[in-house]
Amino acid sequence: PQQGLYTVLIAAPLIALTGGSRFNVSGPTAAFVVILLPITQQYGLGGLLLCTMLAGAILIALGLIRAGRLIQYIPYPVTLGFTAGIGIV
Repeated sequence: PQQGLYTVLIAAPLIALTGGSRFNVSGPTAAFVVILLPITQQYGLGGLLLCTMLAGAILIALGLIRAGRLIQYIPYPVTLGFTAGIGIV
């Protein structure tokens, strides 16, 4: 993990300057690597595929019940802080 943190110091500005590509993972999406690595190590690619499918099913279900409207009850500073925290990670 320590080498990854050092690498992001170089990669983040480089990606921001060059625009990146469709093959790289940067920004808030990169924070998921911290969660997905232990799953992949313990359960293999099959476990990763299962987690991905379950996450997709949950997102579809939340979309169908229009759960996105609940965000209006969460204060904007909380949402902003959460997003900034993911950006730091």
